[in-house]
Amino acid sequence: MITLYKQASDGKLLYAEHWIEEDQIVEHIGEVGTVGTTTRMDFPASFSDEDEFKVDFLNRYSDQGYKLQSLSTL
Repeated sequence: MITLYKQASDGKLLYAEHWIEEDQIVEHIGEVGTVGTTTRMDFPASFSDEDEFKVDFLNRYSDQGYKLQSLSTL
């Protein structure tokens, strides 16, 4: 699982994370402390393996200001 965090301009702490479950990719996004939104999809054929998907996930959310960091550093 990879979890990324972003401090929104209104002060809210947002997260975006993903993991693999039963040959599906699960993406979970939202505000820390809330239920958030979960999306499930079959593993995309455009990626040869999970590492390629991780790079894409990191790029998509990094472009939106999300960063890899632990909660203890926020």
